[in-house]
Amino acid sequence: MQGVPSAEDPRGFTKRAQESMAVHVRAMVEFQDSGAEVFDYGNSIRAEAQLGGFDRAFDRDLRLFFYMPFMHSEAIADQERCVSLFHDYSGPDGLKHAREHEEIVRRFGRFPHRNAVLGRHTTPAEQSFLDGGGFAG
Repeated sequence: MQGVPSAEDPRGFTKRAQESMAVHVRAMVEFQDSGAEVFDYGNSIRAEAQLGGFDRAFDRDLRLFFYMPFMHSEAIADQERCVSLFHDYSGPDGLKHAREHEEIVRRFGRFPHRNAVLGRHTTPAEQSFLDGGGFAG
C-alpha cells in the first residue's frame, strides 16, 4: 500500500510512520553502541513542517503536541517560536506555560532543573531559583 494517502488508509499510514521511526531510532542506538555521537533533528523537522504549512495536517488540538518539543528546547529561538505558535493555537493555559518556559531559558540559557541529570554545574542564581520553588519540570 505504499503511496496510499493517509486519509484512505489511516491505520496503515500510522503503522508505516511508526515503523519508519523505529528504524531511525534503532539506527541511532546502533551508532551510539559503536561509539558515535548521534543527534535527533526532530525540532528541525518540526520547524520545517511548520514553516511549510504542513503542521496543518494535524487537527488544531493535536497540533499543540507537534509544537511541544519547541517548549522543551533550550534554544531561545525555539522558545520564541513556541510562544508564537501557542499564542495562535492554544488557550490561555497553554500560552502561560509556553511563556514560563521561554522566561526560564531567556533568564538562564537553559532549564536549571535539568542540570543534575545532565551533569551540569548549577550556578548560584539557578540554585536560588530552584530553592525558591522554580520550575521543576
